[in-house]
Amino acid sequence: MRYLIFSIIVFLSYSNAIAQDILQVNVINDKVAFSVNEDIYFKVEVNDVTFSKLKNKELTISYAVEGDTDKEPISFNFLMKNNVEVIKINKISAAQILRIKTSLMYDKSLLTKEIGIAIDPERIATTVIKPHDFNTFWQEQIMNLDDIGLNPNVVQVPNLSTADYDVYNIDYQVDKDGSRFYGVLTIPKGATSKKYPALVIYPGAGVRGYVADTRFVADSVITLQVGVHGIPIDLPAQLYNSLTNGALKGYPYFNLQSKELYYFNRVIKGSLRALDFLQTVEQFDGENILTTGSSQGGALSLIVTALDKRVKATAVFCPALCQTNGTLFGKATGWPQPMKRVKMEEECTQNWKNVIPYYDVVNFAKDINVPVFMTFGLIDNVTPATTIFAAYNAIPSDKKYYLMADVQHANHPIQMERVKEYILKKIK
Repeated sequence: MRYLIFSIIVFLSYSNAIAQDILQVNVINDKVAFSVNEDIYFKVEVNDVTFSKLKNKELTISYAVEGDTDKEPISFNFLMKNNVEVIKINKISAAQILRIKTSLMYDKSLLTKEIGIAIDPERIATTVIKPHDFNTFWQEQIMNLDDIGLNPNVVQVPNLSTADYDVYNIDYQVDKDGSRFYGVLTIPKGATSKKYPALVIYPGAGVRGYVADTRFVADSVITLQVGVHGIPIDLPAQLYNSLTNGALKGYPYFNLQSKELYYFNRVIKGSLRALDFLQTVEQFDGENILTTGSSQGGALSLIVTALDKRVKATAVFCPALCQTNGTLFGKATGWPQPMKRVKMEEECTQNWKNVIPYYDVVNFAKDINVPVFMTFGLIDNVTPATTIFAAYNAIPSDKKYYLMADVQHANHPIQMERVKEYILKKIK
C-alpha cells in the first residue's frame, strides 16, 4: 500500500480585535501523524514581545477524539517559561484523529487555536456496512440509463472564449423524466487535428452558477464543470440565492426514505453521464478522463470513479458523504450528517438508516481500482478527517493523501497545487 504523509510546520496566530496587534502565539506542528503508543508532542512558540507579556502565564491545553461528544476533553495547564515550549500529551493506544486546542486569557478575552493530529490513520475503522445488494442496485440504476439519449446542447460563449481556448455552455439529459445537467466546457485551442485528455470537475454543495475553469488550459486539458441541480449555470445570483433559501433548501435530505428516489440518485446518474457527454466532444482523445472536486464534488468524483471504469484517476479535496452514519455510534460523521438531522427532527429514522449506506462513499471506495489522491484538513467539522480516512482505507488501489493540521473545510493553496500536480502527472 502506497501513501504519502506530509510533515508540516503550522503557524497559528491567536488574534481578535483586542489582541491581534499585541500577541503572536504560534502553535507549531512539525509532525502530523504519529503511531499508536508513540510520544505525541507539539510546540507553542511566541516572539520576544509576546513572551514579555505571557511569561509565567498559564496556557490551557485540551484534546479529544474527533467526533467523540460523549467524553469531556482532557485538559491541563502549563506556564510559558520560554519562548518555545514543547508540549507532550499522553500516548494514544488506538487509531484516531485528535483535536488539540490551546487557549489563553488575555485582557479578559479567551483566545483559542486548534490543530489536528492523526494517530495511525490508516487503521481507522468505519461504522459503515455495505448492503448485500449494493452493487446490484447500482448496476440496475446505470442500466436504466442505457436507452436514454443524451440530447445534448452545446452553445459557444464568445465573450468568455479567448485566443487560447473556447468556452461552451452545455446541457444534456439525465434520465427518462427529462431531468438535465448543465455545465461549462472549456477546450484548448490547437491544431485542428489535436485531441486532448479531459478533466470532469464536480461541484461542492450549494446552489450557484459556474464559470469556465481555465486552470488546465495551458496544459492542454479539456475541462467539463457541471452543476447538479438541473438548472442553468449562468443565471442571476439572486435566483440561486432564492433557490438556496427556498425550493432547494435542505436538498441533501430530499426523499431520503427511498434509495430509488433519494435526491443524490439523480445527481449520481447525471454525474456519470458527464462521461458520456465527453464522448460527443470532437476534441476529446476518447480515452483519458480524470475527475476532481471538493466536498460534495469530492464525493461525486470518488463515486463516479468507482462506478465507471472509463475514469483513469481521481484527485479530491475533503470528500463529503463519508461515514454518514457515524452519529449512530457516537463517532465522527460526514456531511450531510443525515442521522444527526433525524435525531433532531425525529423523522423517518429507520428508513434513513437503511438508505444512506447506498450513498456512502465508504462503500463505493471498495470498488475503486485506479489511482486516488486525497487532501484534507485535520480540523474540519463538515467532513471530519476520521470519516475521510474511513473511505480512504477502504480503497484497494494505489492511493496517496496529503494532510494539513490547521485546515478546516477549505481548499488551501498548497492543497490546490498538489491536486493539480497529481492530475497533470497522471494525465501525462
